[in-house]
Amino acid sequence: MVDNFSSCATEDLSVQPNGAYSYQEGCNGSPSIFGNIFEETTRVIELEDESLPYTHWSADCTTRNPAGGFFSVLDFSYGSIMHLIEISEDVTNTSGCRILETTPTINEAEAESNETFSFSYCAMAASPSGRIYYQTFSQLWVFTPVFD
Repeated sequence: MVDNFSSCATEDLSVQPNGAYSYQEGCNGSPSIFGNIFEETTRVIELEDESLPYTHWSADCTTRNPAGGFFSVLDFSYGSIMHLIEISEDVTNTSGCRILETTPTINEAEAESNETFSFSYCAMAASPSGRIYYQTFSQLWVFTPVFD
């Protein structure tokens, strides 16, 4: 069971068919929480993976990856840099995640948007084709991740 970790306004939960879940508390500076509904443990992850060139600051939204694991949009460097992150179901603080470059980049899309804080409050879905659908207040963006 995931306890009520916070009373933040933009909580987000994504669950895989095998019970693995990704939970974002939705507050500035909040960590990501991972676990499995069939297990007793949860992992609070700050994502300090050495493959991430920035300091993790906040998790904005999450969705399940149809291929397994999760996609999340994370803020880095105190909200000044946003990236789409691919996260494995067995993620730890130091491994199991990577930045995915997207077309357009999330920062480019945010710059084009005319909504204040629009990319800070979101809903997200991933299609089997790999496209990421990202809903802001009044816009739907489509991002194509670059998988290497």
